[in-house]
Amino acid sequence: MRAVVVTEPGGPEVLQIADVEDPTAGPGELLIRTVAAGVNRADILQRQGHYPPPKGTTDTIGLEVSGHVEAVGDDVEGWSVGDPCVALLAGGGYAELVAVPAGQVIAPPEGVDLVTAAGLVEVAATVVSNMDHVGLRPGETFLVHGGAGGIGSFAIQYAKGQGCRVATTAGSAEKLEVCRKLGADIALDYHDDWVTQLKEATDGKGVDVILDIMGAKYLDANVKSLARRGRMVVIGLQGGVKGELNLGLLLNKGATVTATSLRYRPVNEKAAIVARVAAVLRRTRRDEPQAATTLDFGRLSIDPRARVVALCDRDATRLERARRALGEEGRAGYARLSDMLADPAVQAVVVATHDAAHGANGREVLEARKHLFLEKPMAQTIEECDAMIRAWEGSGVVFMVGLELRYCSLCEAMRGVLDAGTIGGVRIAYAVDNVSVGGNYYYHGPKRRQEFIKSLVLEKGTHTLDLMNWFIGAHPRRVYAEGALDVFGGNAPNDKRCRDCDQAATCPYYVQQEFRMDYGEVLKDKEDLCVYAQECDTHDNTVVTVWYDNGCKMSYIECHFTPDYSREFTLIGDRGRMYGFYNNEQDFRIETTYRHSSRKDVSYPERRPGGHGGGDPRIQDEFLRLVQAGEPACPGVLGARNSAAIAIASHEAILQRRPVTQVGVEEDLQVGP
Repeated sequence: MRAVVVTEPGGPEVLQIADVEDPTAGPGELLIRTVAAGVNRADILQRQGHYPPPKGTTDTIGLEVSGHVEAVGDDVEGWSVGDPCVALLAGGGYAELVAVPAGQVIAPPEGVDLVTAAGLVEVAATVVSNMDHVGLRPGETFLVHGGAGGIGSFAIQYAKGQGCRVATTAGSAEKLEVCRKLGADIALDYHDDWVTQLKEATDGKGVDVILDIMGAKYLDANVKSLARRGRMVVIGLQGGVKGELNLGLLLNKGATVTATSLRYRPVNEKAAIVARVAAVLRRTRRDEPQAATTLDFGRLSIDPRARVVALCDRDATRLERARRALGEEGRAGYARLSDMLADPAVQAVVVATHDAAHGANGREVLEARKHLFLEKPMAQTIEECDAMIRAWEGSGVVFMVGLELRYCSLCEAMRGVLDAGTIGGVRIAYAVDNVSVGGNYYYHGPKRRQEFIKSLVLEKGTHTLDLMNWFIGAHPRRVYAEGALDVFGGNAPNDKRCRDCDQAATCPYYVQQEFRMDYGEVLKDKEDLCVYAQECDTHDNTVVTVWYDNGCKMSYIECHFTPDYSREFTLIGDRGRMYGFYNNEQDFRIETTYRHSSRKDVSYPERRPGGHGGGDPRIQDEFLRLVQAGEPACPGVLGARNSAAIAIASHEAILQRRPVTQVGVEEDLQVGP
């Protein structure tokens, strides 16, 4: 193959094209045929003889490429010959072929051509990994030097997208204008006294985070510019390698200064960074459609394994609207479930009614010997849950509950860590459901009443409770809970609606009948009853404590007025701790720490297409696979039963003000985990 080689250090003139030996894809590697290679400052420094490659790495320059997969090495999954891709390298990019660890390769962002994509991954990996390193948070003030350069231009946009106030420096009016167009709130000429100007712009506070490419030249100025408990990370040495650090000033501020390099990191760390970059690049697509509900009827209607033959709804208007949406041809409509179950064309049923009807409807489907996919929660009483399981026993059908987060890439990866024994046996665990949309989603309609929904722990929290049961691997035995209605409810009339409200302009929970949730989902015909109505009695925050039969203890917190929308999981074993983070943008993260060690492993499971971290299409596929194969099974049903049981018991514990112990599984219920 041909490659660009350097015969001796120097200027561009020392670059020559030469024939070199073809690389091969070893185990865990991809061979890529290059379309384009990025040009980085590190490439220039290496050409000049100032930045040698890591030991064992090719002398050929080039830290990132785009191209197509030429060959797939052993132990590599998810890639095929011909797939377009972009890759982060330790070197070798200025060549027709390059062998790369598969973990450092991602698909190009949708809508970005391969030539453009070739210059993306190195700068993205540098910025994202370092912002994770210093823990950049929404609302903080962020400074990057050289805002018009590659690192700076990406960092401005990334920090702005994180909800930060962004400051930058550049060397001309033209470059400063470019920075402002990219989103910079504060743009300063570094030829001026930018330290003083930055202090003034931040009301004397300084900045919380600095991403520095200059090194020694700006060291003192950067420390002076840091706010109290500020963090600076040095990633470049354009201004020299040796500087004087004012430790007294650093100490008084409680600030930190660190330095990192991307090129010399081990392969596993680079793979985690590249996976994180892939998630960030996907998340920045604001026009990306959100996934539909757990079994997408539109998708079912075109899946070769299934056909929608009938719909059932006691409301004639809704029934006809659903039939028209799917196309009426060949699709019968029924007002009663029993009539639909008598239809010989119906082999499998999706029950997606309100929660109170799950138990009766689910049992009726199973007793009719039809395959059942039941929306969560399983039921509103433990007795109904157990009755469904008994109805399934010996039925010869498939029974699944829509707790699709088990199929999410983050949760599968967390379960993999536990199965490997990495943190040992789990002894203590806690989880948090941060629900920023609780007010708009639940309190404008009937779910604001306990008599309809029982509790939001049952309606919403069963996802997380099921995961914690799955992670812990034991049965709940005792439950205690406290709950409150701290934000919603009040003195408004029960029939007051947003459409008639004179405070619509100022109310944070005003909705229109077509309403876009803050994570993108559009709700049509949305209820708009006032969230401050007298009849609101569903708790908007709850704390649950669970004791398991293996001795593990777990706490669960659910809050429906927090500004965040995320799930957090912490599991502590006798050998270490694992933390998992999930949000609707699928910004997935796993952190693992170890007893008696400073080691910390961080990974970013790759997002899969579809809602709930790719869990929606995967649970659908699994259900259809089992039905098609004729395999009677109820994967995850016992977990679904136990998650509902905890939620039901927590509601009873609040009412009784004492722990509830009648939550465990009866010994003769023989179903899978």
